[in-house]
Amino acid sequence: MLHRKVGWCLFCSVIALSSEVESKDDYKSPSVTKKVVEQKAVEQKTVAKKVVGKKAVEQTTVAKKVVGKKAVEQKTVVKKVVGKKAVKQKTVVKKVVGKKAVEQKSVAKKAKVAEEEKSPSEKSKSLNEIVTVFEDRGILTSKGVFVIEPSFSYAHSTSTIVAIEGYTVIPSLIVGLINISQAQRDFFNLSLGVHYGISSRLEIGFKIPFVQVEESIREREALEGTPVDIVNDSTGKGLGDIEGSISYQLNDGQDGYPYFVSNLRIKSTTGKSPFEISSREVPNNDGDVIGVVFDEQPTGSGFWSVQPSLSMMLPSDPAVLYGSLSYLFNLSDDKGENKGGRIDPGDALGFSFGIGFSVNEKTSFSLGYDHNIIFETEVEQSPDLNDSTFKRFHSGSFLVGISQAVAKQRNVNLSLSIGVTEQAPDMQLTLRAPFSL
Repeated sequence: MLHRKVGWCLFCSVIALSSEVESKDDYKSPSVTKKVVEQKAVEQKTVAKKVVGKKAVEQTTVAKKVVGKKAVEQKTVVKKVVGKKAVKQKTVVKKVVGKKAVEQKSVAKKAKVAEEEKSPSEKSKSLNEIVTVFEDRGILTSKGVFVIEPSFSYAHSTSTIVAIEGYTVIPSLIVGLINISQAQRDFFNLSLGVHYGISSRLEIGFKIPFVQVEESIREREALEGTPVDIVNDSTGKGLGDIEGSISYQLNDGQDGYPYFVSNLRIKSTTGKSPFEISSREVPNNDGDVIGVVFDEQPTGSGFWSVQPSLSMMLPSDPAVLYGSLSYLFNLSDDKGENKGGRIDPGDALGFSFGIGFSVNEKTSFSLGYDHNIIFETEVEQSPDLNDSTFKRFHSGSFLVGISQAVAKQRNVNLSLSIGVTEQAPDMQLTLRAPFSL
């Protein structure tokens, strides 16, 4: 037992000695310990930085991924919303456009139906405003409507053969004289016309003219070389030849075809005839008779006349093309032996054409040309000198005019005719103011 105790004591002593020695071997100075601590602190900071940096990178990556994912999701949502709104807007626009298109088609259809239901005269109201600048160029008056047309015209001519109302050629002297060197004539015509529409295609009318004619003739004996001129002045005024007319519109001008209107005009002999006016002989210085002149000027032709015609109007927005063709029959009459016996005044073939422009809703103007071919007058007891006259005469005039609407039912038309042939009046100015009742 003792030796066991001694062994345990020795063993414990050895252990204690070994621990002391070891603690002495491991002892380090404070400076060494500080360095170790600092080194460990640095290592810990480095490790901490690395860990923090790694975590920051991981967090940034995660945040970027999250943000990117959210951005993608937001873009997707926005695209879906925008696309949905765009589809809705397109649908709404299509519906609105479709509705407007349907409404426009409906309005156009109604307008077309209304246009088709209109009478020819109502459909051609605008044409009348354009082409009626010149007389007898328009379409017919509406059914049941009266049109009153006061007018005034002035014409000046220096021709020795003058065309008066109805295209009738009236010599300045009694038929057969050839000694006229120059004649000037001023013609004033104040007239009142009335038109009534029996139907949309049929119209009747008449015109009552009041005429004043002033003529000055400077003449010289044809076969002698005398330097003396004989000047004779004469004037006449009063009621002219009353006219009546009837017109019928042949078609409605559909499918691009022009409007055609047939007309028939009859001129009476209510004016003072050249054969009813007293005349006097014109002597030369030797007392020889060189001609016969009127004491006053006639206001009518002295012959009944009938004139059929055909007018055409073709709309070509904003213009209207027009034209006409006519033939004037002057009926022969026996005027007595001392006046030449039976006289058959020359007939006249006429045509005209032109174009009218609509400047705006109230104003339009027209340009045109009017031409008449007047055939020779036949006199039963004609002197031989009359055989030297021409077989026909040409009277052509250039036309220009303007129309202005001054009220709902009233227009004012002003036209100018300029003669381009020797037999035509030098100029003729006409003012008309038609209005409806």
